[in-house]
Amino acid sequence: MLYQLAGDCRFVEKQPLDAAPIMNDNPPFSVNEAHLGGVPTPIPDTPLTIIFLVLFTLALVLSITFYQLDRTRLRPDDYSDDGPDDDPDDHRHSSLFRRLVPPPLLPALRAGFILTRLAALATRLVWTYHPGTRDLEMASTILAPAGTVLPLIANVLLARRFLRDYAVFGPHPAVVRSARAAVFCAVAALVMAVSAHADSYFTREPEELDRGRSVWLAAECIRLAVAVLAPLAVLAGGWGLPAREEVERDKPRFAGRAAMICGVGVLLTLQQGLRTGVAFEGRGPESQAWFLHKAAYYCFVDLIDLAIVCWFLVARMDPRFRVRRPTALMKDKESPDGAGTMVPAWSESWRDRVNTEMEVFGNSG
Repeated sequence: MLYQLAGDCRFVEKQPLDAAPIMNDNPPFSVNEAHLGGVPTPIPDTPLTIIFLVLFTLALVLSITFYQLDRTRLRPDDYSDDGPDDDPDDHRHSSLFRRLVPPPLLPALRAGFILTRLAALATRLVWTYHPGTRDLEMASTILAPAGTVLPLIANVLLARRFLRDYAVFGPHPAVVRSARAAVFCAVAALVMAVSAHADSYFTREPEELDRGRSVWLAAECIRLAVAVLAPLAVLAGGWGLPAREEVERDKPRFAGRAAMICGVGVLLTLQQGLRTGVAFEGRGPESQAWFLHKAAYYCFVDLIDLAIVCWFLVARMDPRFRVRRPTALMKDKESPDGAGTMVPAWSESWRDRVNTEMEVFGNSG
């Protein structure tokens, strides 16, 4: 065997000139595209990451606190999209039932989003001191954009609730199905992006990488379209479509709701627009473009995410966007005079809608 003296005083085996190059690394492989924010370094990534970790932890504590306050001030059924609005003295409104009620959707999405941001920041902090570990690189680059689907879903649901209260056609099934389709597209785009990005670390075939890149670009475009959908739907419903009669006397409150949804939509569109542009640009790892710099990462990712969380907390989105349950004039069977009383139209359970044996077969004697 032939050996040569390396520059660091180590003996390295000398390969023949006609030998094929040896692939020393095993999966996961290194990728040939630059990440948003680049490879973290102790300065400035460590202090910035710790600051955002503390801020998101405080936001999580405030989120849980506000949720508990809302549970004590509001009835449990006020959080549900389709739940009944029964008598206040019903046994289901006991303290035991309050503990058994599943968390409402908006606070759950908000808490899940904060937890994903904490996980992404913690992974990036560990990656800072182990820059050669590709497992940490893969986990950090996947967790960073993964949580953005939750505020996208929350904003779509808020837009749906706004249209249901404001527009004449709000309760139409087409609005509900459109919102569900947008949520499905957002979740599908997340799965597409995560799978394509993860596969790029485990293959070196050019065809596989090209197909994965196409899937990744399609996922980014879908998420950008969902981010733009909610504010466009609110603007179209607020200015281009007829409103309910009872809304005319309460338009300032609805204008505030529309501004909240559009504000979150603008922030999400700005952030997702940067991600989509970076994906289409496809710069190499040595690129020094401004949109790949650490300042762009912390301003367009962590700072916008923190602003969205604070927006949801300060504006009190959960009680402000409670679903209004329509009431209808129904005959009170227990009333001696048979007078009609205003009761919720959805107060009947599914058991009340099932025909009894007497109603089906009649009185057989």
